[in-house]
This record gives sequence, structure tokens and C-alpha cells, in this order.
Amino acid sequence: MVIPVQAQPDLKGFKKVAENKYLSLYYNESNKIVSVLDKRSGYIWSSAADSEYLKKAGVEDFFIQNFSSLWILTYTNLAGQESTTKEYSSIRSDVEIKTSQLKNGIKIDFYIPRIRIKFSIVYTLQEDSLVVTIPANSIKELIGVKEELEKALKDAKNKLSELKEVFKRIKGAKVARVVAKKRINNIGTDIENIENTISTLQGVDDLNRKAASIASYAYDINAELIGSQEKGRGIIEIVETSKKYKSNVIEDLKKMSQLANELYTFGDTYRLQEIAGIVKIDLMPYFGSAGDNENGYMFIPDGCGAIAYYKKNHPQYLSFYSKEIYTETLYDLDRYTQEINNGLQEISLPVIGVKKGNNGFIAIVEKGSANSAINFMPSGYEVNLNRIYFSFIYRRLFETVTKNWNGQYYKIYETTPIVTDRQIRYIFLDGKKEVSYSTMANKFRDYLISNKLINQSAKNRSSPPLGLDVFMGIKEERILFDKFISMTTYSQVKEILNDLIKNGVDNIDLNLIGWSKGGYEVFPSSFWPERKLGGEKGFRDLLSYLKQLKIPLLLQVNLIDAYLKVGGFSLNRDVVRLKNGKQLTTYKHDKFLFTPVYVQNTYSKKLMNFLKRYNLPGVSFEKIGWYVYSDYRGKNVVSRENTTIYWMELLNKFKNQSISVATLEGNMYVLKYTDRILNLPYKSSGYSYFDDDIPFYQMVIHGLIPYSMKAFNLFYDSKIEKLKAIEYGAMPYYQITYNDSSELKYTTYRTLFTSKYSNWRKDIIETYKAFNAIFKGINNRFIISHKKYDNGVVRVIYDNKTTIYINYSEKPQKVDNITIKPLDVYVK
Repeated sequence: MVIPVQAQPDLKGFKKVAENKYLSLYYNESNKIVSVLDKRSGYIWSSAADSEYLKKAGVEDFFIQNFSSLWILTYTNLAGQESTTKEYSSIRSDVEIKTSQLKNGIKIDFYIPRIRIKFSIVYTLQEDSLVVTIPANSIKELIGVKEELEKALKDAKNKLSELKEVFKRIKGAKVARVVAKKRINNIGTDIENIENTISTLQGVDDLNRKAASIASYAYDINAELIGSQEKGRGIIEIVETSKKYKSNVIEDLKKMSQLANELYTFGDTYRLQEIAGIVKIDLMPYFGSAGDNENGYMFIPDGCGAIAYYKKNHPQYLSFYSKEIYTETLYDLDRYTQEINNGLQEISLPVIGVKKGNNGFIAIVEKGSANSAINFMPSGYEVNLNRIYFSFIYRRLFETVTKNWNGQYYKIYETTPIVTDRQIRYIFLDGKKEVSYSTMANKFRDYLISNKLINQSAKNRSSPPLGLDVFMGIKEERILFDKFISMTTYSQVKEILNDLIKNGVDNIDLNLIGWSKGGYEVFPSSFWPERKLGGEKGFRDLLSYLKQLKIPLLLQVNLIDAYLKVGGFSLNRDVVRLKNGKQLTTYKHDKFLFTPVYVQNTYSKKLMNFLKRYNLPGVSFEKIGWYVYSDYRGKNVVSRENTTIYWMELLNKFKNQSISVATLEGNMYVLKYTDRILNLPYKSSGYSYFDDDIPFYQMVIHGLIPYSMKAFNLFYDSKIEKLKAIEYGAMPYYQITYNDSSELKYTTYRTLFTSKYSNWRKDIIETYKAFNAIFKGINNRFIISHKKYDNGVVRVIYDNKTTIYINYSEKPQKVDNITIKPLDVYVK
């Protein structure tokens, strides 16, 4: 079947609600569709997928309307002991909508009566952008439920009071003369149980959980009164047939049955009623959606970045891409470490992109990024339509500390939602110019600079330095006494540097790993020089040497990991707890994470005092630029968003003391502060629906923040990886030791399979000189274009028009009338 290219939507039935120099915003009230006209190109972007395309692509008419939703809301029943969810979307006929005109846009209020949820979405135009916001104060749950409950509860209490009075009269009538006393006592016990249950209710969700008990007790009362297969003849029948009691006694018994039945109805009603809580909201899930015959792709910021082309030939996918921005929610440190070791890449930048023909946009989460996710649904998942959008997360699952009926721990959603403002900015790319992922990177860089969200530490560094990590020491665990393995002493660092400088390597960024007392993985660190590396004297001599030669120094620290064997912290007070109260730890319970509060208020102060004592110039933070997590310890709950604020405040505190800071990896929130990024991702996770890895992250920050990727001596084929570093604009980077790496084989640091300096010195010197020949004069320039050719050549263009061609093939290749040698680089 030939699938047509999607047609441009028309604006019939739409009302223009805002306009500026670049854009016009339209809203179709009857179909609940938002559209944006880019006046520069005439292109129309719609929140709805093209219905004609979907019909011809084989989608049933009944389902087509589903692909026009402004949002999809996922909710859960907070009263249920389960993790099941349901969905609502804006197209449902029972969703009540009210619109309000704003100065530069429109506000749409949504109310879902069935689940008692209300929220608003604000659409505004700002220059070349559409800004979409869900204000925190617009989100309301359980609307009217509290008032309804109070009324119903008051009525139930009145019925219970009346039931008690009637029961008192029945006991006074001595019905037990003809009815077993036990049955009368059973009714009394059930009444007491109902009273106790109602008196201990604590909120709406608690009633929902306890309502079943109320219904059960009321049912048992009625079973005694009117009879059942289990109870036999009812008390009312027995008393009536005995003819020993006046009619008022029988009437009281029937009144008791009526009241019990009404209490049963009360309990059964609230037992079945949903107490809906928002789990997530998918915002504009079909905005920019594209069919198979479109010319273009979608950009996903997984790792360094990936693109997925629109194509007719694709498999049917059983799953789609959905990943939280920054660190995935942490439940198990072992599992997370294993996923990272297996090549899983994180999302560091809260941005996505869409290219359709020569039109496109990028979308950025401006508020709420730490509680958001990115979803990419490739064509072939459920329908032949490519979709990419953000989800705003309001509740997360957690594992209970109690077990369910079959003895298993179960997961439920948080009771309290994460209520903060959520905002996305869609920046539209000028369709009169070439649109590509390069354009997207350039636009995102401009956004960061104009909003002062990125440091510019590379501005005065026109030539790339040698990134040199020196691994110094670590403890080897033994049965009786641990042994300290010295890999590089302080004096040996000087020896290495002397040799490099003598051979023309005169621009070095030095980072020391495992430099402090006890070596690497002694976390929390004491921040004192290790005696077996040369002690305080050796450390001070090294600092004096570095200062004399003006070699910038970074001391790598880990303020997040807490090892039980090291101690010096409180498990009750200082480490992260999950929602269920358990500590976030490993299977062996030997490693934890410090709370952001402890890192900020205690641990970082110790580090600051140490740096001041020695007048140290810089520090590299091992996980601050990478790990984002929540802490549910006691009443001092720290959300993921709060954690990013703690990390920013920490980095800013060091910057304010004129201390240079670097981070390993670089989530968005560190870009404003970090002077260098180590271990920047150089690939994506490689999912089957990704077609190409692209250096999106590198294109955004090159010329602003220096960065290195994986050390050249840690690759199987360093030649290819050096070519990739040139393509990606990364500094030459090595992680070395003075002694042979075989001495580390019985330690936990197994990354360095080949690191001895004497084995790598020649390669380091030659690589440094080669990179300087290529990058001199462009190290602080922007990458404005990146293009891959089918013959294995990549072309990279800088903003001063310097062009680099990298040939990955094993044959000479020709591009732009230039011949590039096999596995080589050509600079124009």
C-alpha cells in the first residue's frame, strides 16, 4: 500500500487567539485542536495528527479522533492497594472545557467530573516560540469529594446512632429468650466494629480503604436479622413466629435491618468509588507527528543524541522509548549500576526535536524537567505514525513494606502529588533556511546563552588542552588487613608532567583520582593527603610545582556514595530513604547515597575547608552532574527537583570562592556552573528504532565548555575513537598510572586494563600535537554544522568557516571536491 505524504492542515473552523511577528496561534473549540502558523514559511503545526493520512494508513475511523488529543492524563485509584492506571484524554465528551482569552494567548480550563480532576493549560506566543504551561495552582484533585464525604459520613453516623438506640431497646426486650444469646452479641460486636471504623477514619482515601469493612459488618448484622444460608433463620422470623413479643419489638428489628442495609450501602458505595490521583500528563502527544513518507526525522537526546528517520520500511515494534529526564528513578543501586555498565545512556538535556521537510522545531522543558520523561513512539508501534513528546510526572510507584494477600510485596503510587509549575517551550525553526539537527543544536545553544544557562569557560582557550587523569591509589581488600595499592605517587605525577612538558605538551588539564587518604572508593573521604602517596609534604610539593607551571589542577571527589566499610556517617540520619522508609542501597547493604541535605550542609563544608587550607584551585565532582534522586527521610522530603537545586547551590558556592569546578557528565542544571565536563556521552543507548547517533550535546557546548569523552587508552581501537573525538570536538584525553595496571586486578577499580604511562607516553605526545594542529584557533568556536555522508565521511563546520572532514572508511573518499585519505582527517 502506498502511504501518502501528510497534507498541510487548513484553518477552517479555527479562531486566531494570538499573533506576533513570527507566529499565529489558532484554536478550534469544537475539535479541541491547537495550531500554530509559522508566518515565515507558511507552515502549519497542529496538535492533531493528519486524519486523512491516518485513514489512508489503515486506521479505523473510530480511532482517528484519539490522535487529536491535547493531552492524555494517566490516573490511579489512590484508595486501592494496586499499581493499575487508567487514562483520560481531552477528546472525551464528558470533559468540561472553558477558555479564557489572554493578551498573547489562551488559557483552557479542563474539568473531568467523573474522576473529580481539574487543571489548566496556558498557550502563549513569545517571539518564535509557543510556550505551554500547566500552572501548579490549577491542578485540583478530589473536587467536592471532601464535602460529599462529610455529608455522607454525618448521615452514616446518625444512622449508626439510631441503630445503637434501637439495639438497646431490643436487648431490653429480652429477645434472647427465643434467640440464641450469641446471635444478639454478634450484632452488638458488629455495631461496635462499625463505630470504631468510622471513628478512626483519616481522610478520603482512608474511607475508601475501610469502607469495605463497614459494608461487611453491616451485612453480617442483616444476615443475623433476616437470615442467610450460613446463619439459618433470621431473628426477625424467629421473633415473629414465637408470638411472644409486641409489634413494636418486631418493628424495631425491621428498623435495625433497614439501618444496617443503609450502612451497608454507604460502605459499599465508598468501597467502589475511585479516589483518582494524577500519575502523569502527556502534553501535546501528537504535535509534530509524522507519517512514513515524510522527509525528516525526530531527535531524541539519549546519550550524545540520536535521530530516527521517517521511513516506509520498518518492523512492527512491541515497545517504545520512554525515559525520565536525568537519572531514572532509583530503587536498586545494583540494578542501576548494571544497566549503566551494559551501555544504557541517560537523558542529560530536556530537549527534543522534529524535522518535517524543511520545517522543524525544538521543544524544551523549562519548568519541571526533573519530574518529566521523554517518549518517542516510532512508526510501527500500534500505528504507522512517528510521535515524540514530554510527559509530566506527578506520582511515582513505590514498594510497600507490607505484603498483600499472597505474601508478596506490592507497589502503589504516592498519595501526595508532585505539584510544581510545568512548562514547555516550542521554538520553531525558520523554514526558509535549511533545517537539520545542526539547526536544532544551534538554536538550543542560542537559547542557553540568551537565558544565561551555560558557562563560557572555553572562551579564552583557543587551543585544546590535554585532558590527563592520573589514578593514584586504592585499597585492596584482604581477609585480615587491607593493602593500599599505590599506582602513582605525588612525586611521580611531577615526573610524568616534566616528561610531557619537555616533549612539547605544554597545555594540560590535570585531574587526580584516588588522591586522598585511603585512596579511591573511600567515601566519605577525609580529604587529607594519603601517606603512602607521599603524605602532606609530597602533596604540598606537587601543588607548588603545579602553581609554578600554571597547570590547572582538579581533585576528583565523590560526595554522593556512602560506603558502610568507611563509616563516619549515620544510617538513620544521613542516607537516602525511599518512599517506603527503606534505605536506597545495594543487595549487600554495603553502599548507600547521601541525602542532598547532608551533601550540601555537612560534607561539602568539609571539602571547602580542605580546599581553602591548601589554597587549591579546582575540584571535579564525580556524580553531581549525573545523579538526581528523591529522599523521603522523615518530614524532610527532598524531591528530584529540589535535589537539582541543591546541586546548583553547591556548585555556585564553590564558584563564588573562585574555585574551578568540573563534573563527570553534565545534566542541564550544571551547565551554568561547570568549567569542564568529563566523561561526556559519545553514543546513544542504541535502541533498534534509532537510526543514527549524532553529537548533539557536543555541538551545543563546543566553544563554551571544554569536554572530554572516554579516555583513548581505554578503547579497543583507539584510532577510530580519536577520529570520533575529532568529529565530536573533544579534547585529547587519557587516564594513566605510573605503575602497571595489573596491580589493580584484585581491587574494585577494573576500568584501567592498560594505563602505564611509559607504555602510552609516545601516543599521548603525538596525539596532543595532532589535535593541536587540527583544533588550534577553533577550540573556542561553535560547531554550526555536522553532516554524515553515505561513503563514510563526516563533515564538521565551525562558525569561522573552518571545515573538518573525517573519513571512517578504509578507502580514499571524495566530498566537496576534496579527497580524504582512509581513516584520516582533512582540515580546510
